[in-house]
Amino acid sequence: MSRKRFHGETGTEQLFSQAKKNDTRTFKVYRRTTLGTCLYDAITELVNDEMFPENLALAAMEHYDRAVASLFQTQVRTVVTSWSGQLYVYRYHEDVWEFYLKNAVFKTAGNPTAEHLATKNVHIVACDGTAPGKNKKNNKKNN
Repeated sequence: MSRKRFHGETGTEQLFSQAKKNDTRTFKVYRRTTLGTCLYDAITELVNDEMFPENLALAAMEHYDRAVASLFQTQVRTVVTSWSGQLYVYRYHEDVWEFYLKNAVFKTAGNPTAEHLATKNVHIVACDGTAPGKNKKNNKKNN
C-alpha cells in the first residue's frame, strides 16, 4: 500500500522559507540530514494515520528548520582553518551555492582539538544569510 506525503514537502521543494514576522529566512537544507529525514517520516506517518493535522506538520518542519539553524549558530565551535580539493561541480540558485569536491581535505582549529579530515567526495551547501530584500550591492559599499 502506497502512503501519501503531506502536502508541500517534496524532494524538489524550495530550499528556504521566509518568516513573515521578522523578515528572516530559514533554509531547509537540514531536512536532508538523518534527523530531518526521520522527523519527516514520523510526521508523515502521523498525518497519514490522521493523528496529526497537516497544517501542524508543516509548522513542525519549519520549527525544526529554525531550531537546527539556531543550534549551529550558538553551539558549533569548530572553525575550518583551511581546505582544499578538486571542484568538479558547482551551482548557484536562489541564494544557495552548491559545491561538489573530490579528494577534499579540511583542517580545523583546536576547539577542543584540531583535526585533519580527508574525504573522497564532499557536497558543500552555502546559503546567503542576509535578510531578503536587502540590496547586497549597497551592503558591500557600506561595510
